[in-house]
Amino acid sequence: MKFIKFFLGRLEFRLSVFTFLLLAFLPVLEILSRLILGSGIKGSEGYINHTVLWVAFLSGMIASREKAHLSLTSGRDLFKGNLERISTALVRILSGGICLGLSASALSFIMIAFNTSQRIGFIPVRLVGAIIPTAFLVMGIRFLYDGEGRKAPPAQWLLTLLFGLFLSIPSINNMLYSLVENPPVFLDTMSSFYYESMYVAAVPLIVLLLLTTVSGTPIFIILGGAAFFLFSRDWGSLEIIPNEAYNLLTGSSVPAIPLLP
Repeated sequence: MKFIKFFLGRLEFRLSVFTFLLLAFLPVLEILSRLILGSGIKGSEGYINHTVLWVAFLSGMIASREKAHLSLTSGRDLFKGNLERISTALVRILSGGICLGLSASALSFIMIAFNTSQRIGFIPVRLVGAIIPTAFLVMGIRFLYDGEGRKAPPAQWLLTLLFGLFLSIPSINNMLYSLVENPPVFLDTMSSFYYESMYVAAVPLIVLLLLTTVSGTPIFIILGGAAFFLFSRDWGSLEIIPNEAYNLLTGSSVPAIPLLP
C-alpha cells in the first residue's frame, strides 16, 4: 500500500512538472514557429488551453494531498473533544461525498459531450478531459485521510461512499442511457427518487455545508457543493457543473477565482 501511494505521488508530481513546463514551452514554440516558418503550430491554442485544464486539476489533487486547499480555519479552536471529532467527520463526509458526486457528473459530461472522433490535434478529447473525473475522485478519497496519512474510521468511509453514490445517481443514469439502448426502468425510478429527495434536502444540506465552513471545509467544496445541491433541487442536469469548469479553463477568459483553491 505504501509503495502504491509512493508511486502515485511520484507520478502525480512528474505529471505536474511536465504540464507546467509544457504550458511554458508551447507559447515559446508557437512564437518561434511563426518567426522561422511563417505560420504557427496547428491547433496550438487547443493544446495550451487543455494544458491549463490539466494544470488546474493536478494542482487540486496536490492541494488535497498536502491539505492546502483554501479554507476558513479560525473556527477550529472552538471545537474540542467530541465536538471536534464530529465536526471533522462532517467535513470529511461532505467533502468526500461531494467530490465523488462531482466525479460521476464529470465522467458523464465527458461521455455525453464528446464522441470518440473528437480530437485536440491528435489527442482524443475524452482522454484529455478524463483528468476532471479522475481529479475529483482522487480528492474525494484524500479527504478521508488526515495530514499525516492516517485513514478515517471505517464508518466515515462507508457514509462518504453512500453519500457519494447517492449524489451520483442522476449521472450514472445518464451514462447508462448513453451506453445502452434500453436501460432498466428502475433507473428512472432511482433518478426520480433522487430529485424528489433533494428537493427537500438541498437547503438543509447547504446550511450544514455553511456551518462546517468554520471547521475547515475547503472553499471549492462550499461553492461546488452548493451549486450541486441547487441544481439537484431544480431537477437540473448535474453535468452542467463540470461543463462550466471545462469551459472556464479551456476558454479565452480567465476565471475571477481559482476553481480548486
